[in-house]
Order: sequence, then structure tokens, then C-alpha cells
Amino acid sequence: MLYFLLNQWRLRTLFCILSVLLFISPEGYGQQPLEKNQAKYAPGVIELLLKSPSDKKTSLMVMTSDTKPFLDSLMALKEIRVVSLYEPTNTFIIYTPVKYISRIASWHPVLFIDKIRAAKPELFTGTIENQTNVVNRMQAAFPAYNGDNITIGIKENTFDTADIDFKGRVLINPAATPGANSHASIMGTIAAGGGNTWYAAKAAAWGSKIISSSFSNLLPDASGFFQQYGVTVQNHSYGTGIENYYGPEAVAYDLQVANNPSQLHVFSSGNSGQSASTSGTYTGISGFANLTGQYKMAKNILTVGATDSFYVVPSISSKGPAFDGRVKPELVAQGEDGSSGAAAIVSGIAASLQQAFKINNGGNLPSSALIKALLINSANDAGPAKVDFQSGYGSVNGYKAMQTLLSGNFISGSVSPAQELTYNLNVPANTKELKITLAWIDPPAIVNAPKALVNDVDLELFYLLTSQTWQPWVLSNFPHRDSLLLPAVRKRDGLNTVEQITLDNPSSGSYVIKVRGFAITTASQTFHIAWQPDAANNFEWNYPRQSDPVLAGEQNVLRWQSTLTATNGSLQYSTDNGNSWQVINAAADLSKGFYKWMAPDIYSKTLIKVTAGEMIIQQIRSLSQSV
Repeated sequence: MLYFLLNQWRLRTLFCILSVLLFISPEGYGQQPLEKNQAKYAPGVIELLLKSPSDKKTSLMVMTSDTKPFLDSLMALKEIRVVSLYEPTNTFIIYTPVKYISRIASWHPVLFIDKIRAAKPELFTGTIENQTNVVNRMQAAFPAYNGDNITIGIKENTFDTADIDFKGRVLINPAATPGANSHASIMGTIAAGGGNTWYAAKAAAWGSKIISSSFSNLLPDASGFFQQYGVTVQNHSYGTGIENYYGPEAVAYDLQVANNPSQLHVFSSGNSGQSASTSGTYTGISGFANLTGQYKMAKNILTVGATDSFYVVPSISSKGPAFDGRVKPELVAQGEDGSSGAAAIVSGIAASLQQAFKINNGGNLPSSALIKALLINSANDAGPAKVDFQSGYGSVNGYKAMQTLLSGNFISGSVSPAQELTYNLNVPANTKELKITLAWIDPPAIVNAPKALVNDVDLELFYLLTSQTWQPWVLSNFPHRDSLLLPAVRKRDGLNTVEQITLDNPSSGSYVIKVRGFAITTASQTFHIAWQPDAANNFEWNYPRQSDPVLAGEQNVLRWQSTLTATNGSLQYSTDNGNSWQVINAAADLSKGFYKWMAPDIYSKTLIKVTAGEMIIQQIRSLSQSV
């Protein structure tokens, strides 16, 4: 026993000596964060404390409850420099030796400390293709809605302001990053290109204004920037690495949108889809929870993943869930080499939707939650059925989103705690699918909260004839790969700020949409609902439309929307105005929605048609062009 006690004493003495040496040595490594303040550290700060020399200087983001006592405490530490202050959330950027981090964390006003990370663009090579997300049909059907009088912000490096595709529409921001960057120019072109250099570069918002701002600071731009330049959509196609927590940037974006409801931020999900998180609930699960930046954990933004041209999510596209199990990304769009371009496509469509709403609603801008509801509700299912952590609620369909808006198929309201609101909905006969989506702008949660949701609103659908009730689709967020791959089930959602109900082949008649304030912490919560019935036994061409070129001697992808009972049909084309027809495929799978066609190497007017059985379902005139 005496020997044991002596050894314990020696170990304690050795530990104390080493601790003192570590404290007094300017080259000390491995500082242990104070255990009682660990909740104030981002994972990157803990790593910094454990592995960096104490005299190493680093940039940190410090979120505080009160700026004055924090600044008063800093005055005693002459080696610390304040770089900037983001006033809406009392968040400082400071430059400090590592040795002061633990002391700073112990101060009462300090809520959270994060590392400053450098953002990187998320694209390998740029591709522009409007047909996958039905932007071409939106442009043909609704040519007046091109983003005119809407300004899109590109937050990253500066795009080429002299690019002819932006001619006459560039707003100059003196605070933008000096010089031009090719990635930023590609993003600008995908979101707002005018098609002046190439017909395919005509974006959804080809009439919008466009402006750049720097992503050297990952907190939101100041509210004055958005107000001065009228920016209502901002594209963010960059990442910093996999981060799974509700950090200061996520809080700041949620707060900014809560204070400015018409402001929409669109983020790329990232290009780390094959990786695993090294921190948080989903640590070590490869292929999931790998969004690249804690700002993408915000609730009041849109996070967009990528698909190829055939609606397959590539392995590199970052996937959800968010740190607390929420659905991320909410949407996917075409992005052959990453999610950057996918986000830019959605930004352009969103700007056109804002313009359409503004024109038809007395010059008022829509809530970003309404734009989210419209985009999500009109999306085509991609990946696993219904909602999933790879493709969210589906692949963006620009034409259907605009059609839903202009048809007036949306509801806006406000619900109080424990209140239930009801809205009558008549579902027509011959409906193939009914889809209803609820979205709201939620107040920001406290930094590093275990769950981001603050106000919990519930959606239900009730059928009067049978008293049957349907709840939203909900995914399992249990931290195991098998659970994250499970199909969605119908149940109450207490996690997401978007809820969706779908019905296949619903009975016609009177339904009731119910919205309930399940757990509302504020006086009331504003919400928005989009809904759309898709008719059965219907076929519509998406590409080519009459104004779309078909490239001669090259592979073209014919695209359509089909709810036909017949799953196969004959694809044919005619170059003599329909006097004779040549078969492209006698039994094309109509359920796929596309067909790869090697067009003949000729220059002529061309008719393309689909037949199912003996009935001609649709034909479309287009022009085949030599290149």
C-alpha cells in the first residue's frame, strides 16, 4: 500500500512539473481546453489547442452576448488584435496567440469560439445545361420573367465584370475582391448569363442585375449591402471542409433572413460526398453528413446538391443529414462536376420567381420561405422515393415552379401557439400525384445548440369523405448508415422547417390542409404552403421546345414529363413536315423522362413525336442545326 501511495505521489508531482513547464514555455504544445468551457469550442478550436504552440497566432471568430465587457477584458491582453465586429450577432474576428484561447473562453460574455477558415470554390470544370432543370421550357413559356429588376449577388471572388454576357447589368461593389476569377464568372453565367456569346449560356435570370462580394469573411454581408444594391438572391458556391455543428455563421444567416424575410441565400452542398465527418453525431459514417461548412447548417437558406444530366446524384456531391438530423440538401440541380453550378442554377430560377411574384403582387417581394416552398414542391423526385439525404426533396424544375406560382397554388398565413388553421383544397379527378409543401423562416437558435429548430409547426392533410389523415414524410436520422438509408415514413416532423405530404392517385374531392402551431416560442409564426396536383395520363415535352436548337450529328437528350399509364412509347422524327417518319426507338421507356438521341447530320426543320399504342401523344417542331 505504501509503495502504491508513493508512486501516486510521484506521478502527481511529475504531472504538476510538466504542467508548469508547459505553461511557462512559449513553445508549449498540447494545451488542454478547460473542461467546463468545452461547449464553447468548435472542433477546429479544440484541435488547435491540443496541437499548436502556445505562442502561435491565429484568427478566431468569437460570438459574445455583450460586446462591451468582452472588449473591456481584451484591453488587458495587449497581444490580441480586434479585426472586425459583426454587430447583429455580437461576433468578433480577433487575432490572438493560442495561449489566450482558454482564458477568453472563461469570460462570461463569450458564447462560442470558432476558427477562421479559408473558403474554396466548389467546382472542377463549368458546364451549362438548361434542359435538365427545365429552364429552357420556363424561358419559352414565360419569357417576361427573366429576373428583370432583381439583383443576384455572387459571394466569392469577383466575376469578369467586362463579360459580354453581363453587359449593362453589372453593379460595381468597391469592397469586392480585386481582379476577376473564372469560377465566379462561371457561377454568374449559370445564374444570370445573357446568352450573348453562346445560346446555351442564357440563364434563367438573364435579365437580372448581378454584383460581387468577397467570401474572405464567411459571416453574412452587412444588411446595408443588400439594401443599397437591392440584392435579394445571393449565391454561395464555396466550402471550407466538413463541419457538423450550428456555428456563429449559421446563426448569423438564420438571423439575417429572419430580419429580412425576402432575402434568399443559396449554398452549394459541397464536393465531399464520399467523405466522413470527423466530429459530431455522424462521425465516421462515410457518404453522409459531409456538407462543407457550418454556415450550411442554417435553417433559413437553401442548400443544393448536384445531379448529372440524368438525375443521378454523383458520389462527390455532399449529402446530409445536417448535424441535428435535418434534411440537407433540400434540393439538387444539374452540376456535372460538382454542386457549385447546381446552386447557381437554383439562384437564377429563384430570381425569376421573385420577379414574377413582384409583378403580380403590387411590387412586393415574396418571402424566401415561399420561394423555398415553390421550388421544393415542384421538384422532380430523384434518388430514393420521396425525400432522402442524397437529393433532398428532388431535382429542381424551373417550369413547374413558375407554373405553380402563376397558378396561385400557394397559401401564406401565421399561426399562434397551439392554434390550428385549416384551408380547403379541392382535388380534381384524374390526379396522378398531389404534393403539398410547408416552409417557414425560423428564429435563430442559440449557437452550438443540439437542435436548430425553435418554432415547431406541423402539417397534416385530411380527407373529408373518409376522415383519413396524412402526415409529412420523415427520414430516420439515427447515426448509422443503414438507418440513414431507410425510406421516408409518414409521421409528425419535429425537426425540419420544411414539411411535405404527397399522395399517389388520390381520390377526387374535398380535402383540408391543417397547420398547427405545435410548439411556438414567439407570439406567432408566419408560414407558406405550395401545392400542386399533377394530372394522370398526361405527356408534355420539356426538350426540345419550338425555340430550342437540336445539334446535328451529335447526341441530344430528348426530355419529357409523363404520367401515362403506358410506360413505353415510340419515338419518331420527320424531316418532311410529317409526310414520313423515321423511328428513333420503337419502345422508349417513357417513365425515365429522357432519351439520348444521336440526331442526323442534316440541316432541316424537324418534327419529333411520341406515340403510345395508336395515339399520337405529342409532337413538337424544332430546328436541327449543323455545328
